[in-house]
Amino acid sequence: QDAVLSKMIINLTNSFTTLIGFTYQPISDKALFQKILSQLTYEGVKISKGSGHKECKLGGMPSWLLITASAMLPQFLTRKLFEKNVKKMVLSSMAQDVIQNHRGDNELESINGYLLTLARQNNIKAPYNQAIYELCQKEFAKADFTPMDVKTVWANMALH
Repeated sequence: QDAVLSKMIINLTNSFTTLIGFTYQPISDKALFQKILSQLTYEGVKISKGSGHKECKLGGMPSWLLITASAMLPQFLTRKLFEKNVKKMVLSSMAQDVIQNHRGDNELESINGYLLTLARQNNIKAPYNQAIYELCQKEFAKADFTPMDVKTVWANMALH
């Protein structure tokens, strides 16, 4: 279970990168991209820890310490490591399903939905994940889904 949750934390990025069309269109605001992605995964770490799970190191994947640092420290300190890890990212199966194959069925529920359920069960706040989950549900259901700009995603997250 620890290994599964450790991988799911990394896979939380799939919903957001699909929503913004990562690899399909340029990222208009890299700082905002880093902020949202870092907060999504950091909330995943908090959910996993808060539900009694421990980190399982996954080869080549960012550690929970690095994820936490990326979310908590100023970006000028974490940007190079963040960018190094972003370069390792590939087109997710969620993006293939939603963008390439125009399919509404994807792993949103089994990844994001599951972690949000775990958060609720353990009384852990996950506002970034909740906002991205709801936005993905709405946008991915559209027959003509087109990726959004990161600034538009941020404006629609209603966190600020």
